[in-house]
Amino acid sequence: MKKNISLTEKLDIIKMIKEGISVKKSATKLNKSIHTIYNIKRNQSNIIDYFVQANVPEIIGKFKQMRKLQCENVEKQLYNWFAEQRSHDNSITEETLIVKAKSISKSDLSNERKNCEFSN
Repeated sequence: MKKNISLTEKLDIIKMIKEGISVKKSATKLNKSIHTIYNIKRNQSNIIDYFVQANVPEIIGKFKQMRKLQCENVEKQLYNWFAEQRSHDNSITEETLIVKAKSISKSDLSNERKNCEFSN
């Protein structure tokens, strides 16, 4: 049975590898297959870049898949708006977020808005 590993776990594996711990020892210690450790080692630059570019690294560490944003500009603007609202102690509902995202998408002049999807 395939079990996904969180981004935080992947970063821990990368840290072990950089500390000089062998792939076999890392696999045994973490109860993962050697193949899994090698895959993480091979993709370590992508994993680190994904984590570094995240708006909220402490939350993204729980993610198990590294997905690219569909509408990166909309996501960034929405996150900035959200952070500003929360800094003023304004409560924000899911519906409010969706309305704001649609508003940002409509005002976005780039071509990426064609691919944006908003769920309820």
